[in-house]
Amino acid sequence: MMEVASEILSNMSLQDAWILHGQLAGLPDTEVACHVGVSRPTLIKQRRALIGRIHVAARNLEESGREKLMDKLSLSVKHARDRASF
Repeated sequence: MMEVASEILSNMSLQDAWILHGQLAGLPDTEVACHVGVSRPTLIKQRRALIGRIHVAARNLEESGREKLMDKLSLSVKHARDRASF
């Protein structure tokens, strides 16, 4: 699971981190779109692509591994977002 998390995080931009954090935190799309500087429709497209990449990377993990992966990603993107200034 850690290898999968590392792979996903190494290919994730700061913008991706904000988008994933927004999704996990339940933030409104308009708020996240404003922070990353894109329109709401663009945000939705980018989020779908990001979630798709995560699903593909996690396809061989068991349910418990996917849960741990999402916990790891959630913490990692929160820290990345907190360190960034938009």
